[in-house]
Amino acid sequence: MTATFDRQTLFESRTGGYYNYRIPGLCVTPRGSILAYCEARANDGGDHDVIDILLRRSTDGGATWSAPARVADHAAFPEATMNNFVCIPDASDGSVHALFCNLYRRAYHRVSRDDGQTWSDSVEITAAFEPFRSEYDWKLLAFGPGHGIQHSSGRLIAPVWVSLGTNFHLPNRAGAVYSDDHGASWHTGGLLPDAIPNCNEPVAAELSDGAVMINARSNSDRCRRVVSTSPDGTGGWSEPRFADDLPDPICYAGFLRYDERTLLFANPNSLTRDLPGRWGSVCDRRNLTVRLSRDDGRSWPLARVIEPGPSAYSDLAVAPDQTILCLYEDGMHDRMADTARLTLARFHLAWIR
Repeated sequence: MTATFDRQTLFESRTGGYYNYRIPGLCVTPRGSILAYCEARANDGGDHDVIDILLRRSTDGGATWSAPARVADHAAFPEATMNNFVCIPDASDGSVHALFCNLYRRAYHRVSRDDGQTWSDSVEITAAFEPFRSEYDWKLLAFGPGHGIQHSSGRLIAPVWVSLGTNFHLPNRAGAVYSDDHGASWHTGGLLPDAIPNCNEPVAAELSDGAVMINARSNSDRCRRVVSTSPDGTGGWSEPRFADDLPDPICYAGFLRYDERTLLFANPNSLTRDLPGRWGSVCDRRNLTVRLSRDDGRSWPLARVIEPGPSAYSDLAVAPDQTILCLYEDGMHDRMADTARLTLARFHLAWIR
């Protein structure tokens, strides 16, 4: 396979009646369709804006796309803020499960049985988070964002985080919820031990031995990704550790299993601080880089830059022909979180090498 690379814009800010589009996610359905989804923010682009969830579909490997469809309308929920839409494909019956939250306080589940063209009514599953309270009396909750996974056992696993909410979304802890009955019920999958404070926005991948690894950002000054593993994704998480070879400017990252022993990871590879003007005293989100591991994430020897300029949240997926897809926040307006567009990059594994 040749080492080709191309990209296209899927969502452009200040168009379609929305201020901007943020928090990208990708899912490849069991039938081979690609779903690309995001938060469409109406007024000022903030996390508590009036937000809908939009989705586009591709049936040709990401070459062409349907028009955006609204799959979670803020008007149908108690609060106008819809966040962190996460899809999980279910190979057992070809369905796609979606999980999302409403104002970071309620959690919902719905399912599509026609490759994301239509969706069932939303069912509240906030109760799946309640057992966390015995360990951590959370006030806010969220999925991923990005995507969840189906374990080789058939289990559906969604990385989550919960927060005490005393300082916006801080402090917080990461964990998981899971379903063993194809989405009919959801259960608490445990929190990561609180050895590294403020682990959040986790994403998961199954390792070659069936264990599940969570890869999360943290608000630590170390500016490194945090990883923890569970034997099966239902709890028993190992003590979190910093992944010293995965620098992170405190930003959500893409993470997935490509094949039995290959993992892929994508994030802004930049730790520049205290940049002047619009950026403020935070790490600069730019230089989006994809990395490859052949040893279950113990080392990441291969890397290539996707976007050297301003770039932030991203998600990864693998098309049926093994093309790698990366949907990412591309470009900024006057402030760091005001994303200019969501861009889809497509490339082959050989391109990273």
